[in-house]
Amino acid sequence: MKDARWYSQLYQDQFKETWKQLERDQPQDVWLKFTDFVRIELALYAIETKFPGISAKDFGYLLQGIPVNSLQQKKKLISRLRGYLRHIRSQAVWQDYLHKYLNAPAFYRVRGYDLNQQDRPIHRGISCAPDRFNAYGNFLQNPAPLKIRTEYRPAPAGDYIIIDSNNKPRSVRINEQLAECGLRSLPNIDLTLRQRISARAIAIPFDDLISIAEELDQKIPLNWVHRVKDALNGLHKVTKSGLRKVNELRLNGKEHLLGPCAAGKSTIFAVAAIWLERHDYTCAIVYRDVRSLLNQADLFHRVGCSPGVVIGRLNREEHYTRLLIDGVDFNHYAYTQFHQACPLSVFLSSPLQINEEPPCIKQLQKSDEPERVYDCPLLPVCPRHQGTRDLGKAAIILTTPPGMIYAGPTAVIQPEQTVWLETIHKTCDAVFVDEGDGVQAQMDCSFAPAQVFETNRSKADTFCRQLFQSLANGSHEGRIGTPNPDRSDVTFAFSLYSRLFKNGTDLMNLLLEADRKQYKSLSGWVEGGQFFAGWQIFGYLADILSGQESGDSQRDELFKAFITFRSRPTQPDTYLLHDAQKSIVQGLVDILAATEDVQFTQHLGQQNHGSNYIGCLVEIDPKDNYDKKQDPKSYLQQI
Repeated sequence: MKDARWYSQLYQDQFKETWKQLERDQPQDVWLKFTDFVRIELALYAIETKFPGISAKDFGYLLQGIPVNSLQQKKKLISRLRGYLRHIRSQAVWQDYLHKYLNAPAFYRVRGYDLNQQDRPIHRGISCAPDRFNAYGNFLQNPAPLKIRTEYRPAPAGDYIIIDSNNKPRSVRINEQLAECGLRSLPNIDLTLRQRISARAIAIPFDDLISIAEELDQKIPLNWVHRVKDALNGLHKVTKSGLRKVNELRLNGKEHLLGPCAAGKSTIFAVAAIWLERHDYTCAIVYRDVRSLLNQADLFHRVGCSPGVVIGRLNREEHYTRLLIDGVDFNHYAYTQFHQACPLSVFLSSPLQINEEPPCIKQLQKSDEPERVYDCPLLPVCPRHQGTRDLGKAAIILTTPPGMIYAGPTAVIQPEQTVWLETIHKTCDAVFVDEGDGVQAQMDCSFAPAQVFETNRSKADTFCRQLFQSLANGSHEGRIGTPNPDRSDVTFAFSLYSRLFKNGTDLMNLLLEADRKQYKSLSGWVEGGQFFAGWQIFGYLADILSGQESGDSQRDELFKAFITFRSRPTQPDTYLLHDAQKSIVQGLVDILAATEDVQFTQHLGQQNHGSNYIGCLVEIDPKDNYDKKQDPKSYLQQI
């Protein structure tokens, strides 16, 4: 997060007295806070000096983050401006602020710019704060500073008071032994030192990846050598003249690894991440679901790597319970990330309740000096914070799209306040995105949520009703916005069903391939052109899952089970269903779990892996003149 007080020194040196006088003499005419005033002037200075030919009134479009081909050379400058002007993200907001800046009566004495007939900013030549423009120039030369948080301050020995969630005090005595725990060093992420090693391409020889696979087979025998060799043998690079065989995995800019289900894409990610750590690189892997993330973290941990897992705190109990239900071995790395015990609770005057948060950060008040607040001294050894300590020293960061976007490193391991997306961008030499289409759907849900056009729900906030309300109130700038309860439902359903559709399609392809090679029954039916329809398939599936023969008249009743499953595939509500319907729903849930089981899919892929599986590495380089209109499918057909 950028520091919102980046302008504080400018205010103290040049504006403080004048601005206070304006607020005292003409409070009704000060239409903007100084924060917004200085942001507008910084943008006008940038338009005047860096963007010739651009109208000031249209500058808000650049702040939306939409790329403009003619301004590609100034992409970094626009990014810096968006960091300073982070509250201005639309043309409507920009025009509103600009109008207030130009027309507020109180600003006539301090305003540094006017607009000419072409809506270009021009200096007004006022005597107030004459050095402001030099400060604006210095701001544009550097990105907006990050917000710095208070560093970890372990409580020394003494008596302390903790105010719990019910606003009741608890006392605790920190003895010398507990205080010594807080003096232990904590791994941390220093953004000023821990930068990417090089912006150049990283070339990973295939022989090195095969050697890592041989080592993995000795520690975790899962046929790694065969899988890695098969994946690398089918790896080709798209060039202007067609597909070309390669002997190294080259990471240069944006790379796309294309291939069918179980072709070995995730396997390549795993061995490549191990290679990167052993060569002093730092990388991140983005997974679309937590279960795959935890399994991969356990793999890295067992081979001696340093993984770090980014998981939100709100649903940790759910993930922990799922591990227990699935019978995951207690030596699994995932269990170290879900400890709920608080060692300090033992020393409190009354123990914490199950639903109470422990006093970890900034909650220990000195009994004799309540204004002095400290952190828990047991944090360097507390099992509850094992995941935080792992992330501080991690060479392989594993995350999901929500964790990367919404969560951030705690102040204990990084004083700068950022989200993990920013930290990964600054520190990682390579970022792998597994199941990129599913991750893209989740990112779209976060950054571009769906808008409901119209619905029959009487209280729904839809696009049409927003438009009518805007017209009725005379607001044509699109500034009216209210919460939309339909958006979350639509985006969640789209993300969920897109994942189910992909899993089902991949599974059907694998099963069809196995049937074509071994049984010839299903493929013979499909290739024979015999009549079949969807209701027949659902009917046969209902009979199999319910364990009973049902006629056409009874199948309508059984089909209610499919509707129940479709409404909530992960947690279906079967309270009103009879036994046969419940059996169908449970069977569907089991099938869904099978499609999510990585080991099952990999095993099925290994059994059916043949010459029809082709890996294709597509390199997209801005400097490359590759014809984007040419279809890579023709290259695949050559192989």
